[in-house]
Amino acid sequence: GVSFERVDPDSFELPLGGQGSTTLEWGGAFVYDDRKNVLNVRKGAFLETALLRNLSVSSESRFGRVLFDGRIYRPLGRRNRVLALQATGTFMEGNVPFNNLALLGGESTMRGYYLSRYRDKNLLAAQAELRWLPFRFSKRWGGTVFGSLGTVAPTINQLQIRQVRWAVGGGARFLFFQKKDVYLRADLGFTREGTGLCFSLGEAF
Repeated sequence: GVSFERVDPDSFELPLGGQGSTTLEWGGAFVYDDRKNVLNVRKGAFLETALLRNLSVSSESRFGRVLFDGRIYRPLGRRNRVLALQATGTFMEGNVPFNNLALLGGESTMRGYYLSRYRDKNLLAAQAELRWLPFRFSKRWGGTVFGSLGTVAPTINQLQIRQVRWAVGGGARFLFFQKKDVYLRADLGFTREGTGLCFSLGEAF
């Protein structure tokens, strides 16, 4: 969560949920998934769409959201090369508490921006990544190059091309669990605002 501190109580108005909020949502989702290893997908597709509504007796914090996440993975030539593509979207309406807004950035989407660098009711993002897992000259070392685009806005009509942010970069991979085909990753992302470094087990998406 995020907390706000004001030296002057009247310096700015806290957003909805600025002093904390608790939400409970219900809804439905459709999921298609034929991936074999979610930490390192060699081939397959993933699709999730969801419609959610929060349970609130107060109209001041009543909102709904539509989520979309589509991913495609295709081997290129030899088994060690994979092209991974992803498109995501979040579309919200109503009075959304600050901590429930859609987040752009982090170690999975828009690498190079820290998580929540941008947040708003509506989000669109897409990324592509070319993976060598492993390199042909090595049994355990691999690498990737990636690029992504994304933007946020308070309404769908305000999503604009000129507000789109970009991130590009690359990463190193080390085969940590050989039997499970799972890699440790270190990614360095470059943006017009600077660079960001992230580490984790498994691929970004």
